[in-house]
Amino acid sequence: MDIAMEFRHNEPIKRAVARGVGIGCLSSRVLERELADQTLNALEVEPSARMPRRFFMIKRHNSRIPPAAEAFWEQCLAMT
Repeated sequence: MDIAMEFRHNEPIKRAVARGVGIGCLSSRVLERELADQTLNALEVEPSARMPRRFFMIKRHNSRIPPAAEAFWEQCLAMT
């Protein structure tokens, strides 16, 4: 997987995803507002030994994402 961008904070990730740049991976705690107002969609990712906290994959609500991001999203769906 090629990582196009990395951010040190949650807000830039949420803004980039909301603008349709791609998808992100964030803790559910930082997504409460966006999930409530449905500006972002979430996919719960199962905790693992390497990532014991619950995380959610997010994408812009009702929008298409690039084919590579869509393939990654589908892989994540298949693992849940």
